[in-house]
Amino acid sequence: MKNYKKVYAAFILAGGLILHGCNGIFDDLAINPNQPSMGAYFTSPSAVNDAVMTMYGYMSTQRCLGASGSKTTIIRSDEASSNSDYGKPGMFGADLNASYYTIEQPYTLMYTTASQASYIIETAPSVDFSGNEELRNAYMGEAYFWRAFAHYYLLI
Repeated sequence: MKNYKKVYAAFILAGGLILHGCNGIFDDLAINPNQPSMGAYFTSPSAVNDAVMTMYGYMSTQRCLGASGSKTTIIRSDEASSNSDYGKPGMFGADLNASYYTIEQPYTLMYTTASQASYIIETAPSVDFSGNEELRNAYMGEAYFWRAFAHYYLLI
């Protein structure tokens, strides 16, 4: 019985040393040399403009606001369908769950929009706009608007 306790203690000690020794390796592997950091991205007013335009790209993505079919505007009844897979959960099947893409994608896109807007709000004031405060305020206003819109959408 004593031998089992010694072997068990040796395994726990060895496992602890192995797991503790890998911390630095995982940190080094997490850095992608081909991907620039966000800090290096915001260096000019045109880069801030690109970041603001990216938010519009998220918002105009199909299914961002939950409208996923091209015929959703012409179908005027809840008893009609375009026979696409957008009507599958609830109408043509009982496999409605939280991972279905028409449910998951709008929330993912809204969280991404809110995150992008927050990063613009944090970093745009440190960018040199060469005295053009109106442009900086316009970008900040758009970021504040999209962040508030995304938070409102996620709330309702």
